[in-house]
Amino acid sequence: MNNTIDFQALNAHIVTRANTALTLNNKTAADAAEWLELPVSDAQARLDGTTEFYLPEVMCLAHVLGERASDWYASSGLVD
Repeated sequence: MNNTIDFQALNAHIVTRANTALTLNNKTAADAAEWLELPVSDAQARLDGTTEFYLPEVMCLAHVLGERASDWYASSGLVD
């Protein structure tokens, strides 16, 4: 049984889910930066996948966008 997680693939999935949720809610990287209390450049780096999201950031974004972070992770198929 292989219990390793492909964190690169997981982050790529989270990036996709975050960008989709932002688009559906007519929000931007600037909005995400405000919610995450980050400079816009840092939020954009997370949203384009050049910097990995931290779990609290994913939880914050999902919550603000009316979704659940656990659903974002589970839908990746990479974690239980």
